[in-house]
Amino acid sequence: MSNTRQDLTHGTGKPDDRTMKRVRQTMAILIATTLLLAAFQSGGLVSWTYDLPPSPLAEEIISAAQSWHQLMQEIGATNVGEHVGDFILSLQDYTF
Repeated sequence: MSNTRQDLTHGTGKPDDRTMKRVRQTMAILIATTLLLAAFQSGGLVSWTYDLPPSPLAEEIISAAQSWHQLMQEIGATNVGEHVGDFILSLQDYTF
């Protein structure tokens, strides 16, 4: 059985270009998804912060999340998320 690390590095000890390209692509997708969720599901972000253990840092994070959510509401980004959710729920009424 071959060593997985050796397979990824081709015996050089360094990942090959294809591996690093995949890592960069994965990071780009992760960052884009995080930004989309932060914009369109900011209410969920606020809810998540309420579950943080009580601390001065948690209070700052909650405050920042609430401010972010308020900004997203003001520019209408939260409505987009709600409409997409409503659309997806409406698809359940159709039979294909």
